[in-house]
Amino acid sequence: GLYLNPDSPPVGRVVSFMGCRGGVGSSTLAHNVGWCIAERIPISTTIIDLDLSFGTVGLNFNEEPGQGVAEALSSPERLDDVLLDRLLLKTSDHLALFAAPAAMDRAIEAEPHAYEGVIDIVRQSTPCVILDLPHQWNPWVRQTVLSSDEIVFVAAPDLASLRTAKTLVDLVKIGRAHV
Repeated sequence: GLYLNPDSPPVGRVVSFMGCRGGVGSSTLAHNVGWCIAERIPISTTIIDLDLSFGTVGLNFNEEPGQGVAEALSSPERLDDVLLDRLLLKTSDHLALFAAPAAMDRAIEAEPHAYEGVIDIVRQSTPCVILDLPHQWNPWVRQTVLSSDEIVFVAAPDLASLRTAKTLVDLVKIGRAHV
């Protein structure tokens, strides 16, 4: 496993966490699961906070996020192992954070393929990638969810949240049947 062919598919598994509505705790769950995998198993893990405007991974781990994932998304063709290493916040021997800037004062627009490219680069260097997705449904979120190895939808015990969870599960079943 240490000497894989560079042309082989990425070795890392991607686990996406998404709330069925805002405030249900999907970010907290993603951050805690990522920490547990890194510290208790221990497997090298990177948590990518893709909620660019309201990201909390830096806050939850008491780290100053900087530009992190926003810089990588602005020019994904430049992202390589060296730049990735510079942008990641290492919190321990096995845990790295790819933090969102949590900047609401400017819009960060990236093409849908940029998200896929950034996730693939991280996946090539980390056995476990945890994605903290925003509560929204647009082309890049849809593609990210469908291409994840594992998906965790977090719902509150109310009708609206449970209805959204059922809709998301049905969409994933249909989307993965066409892949």
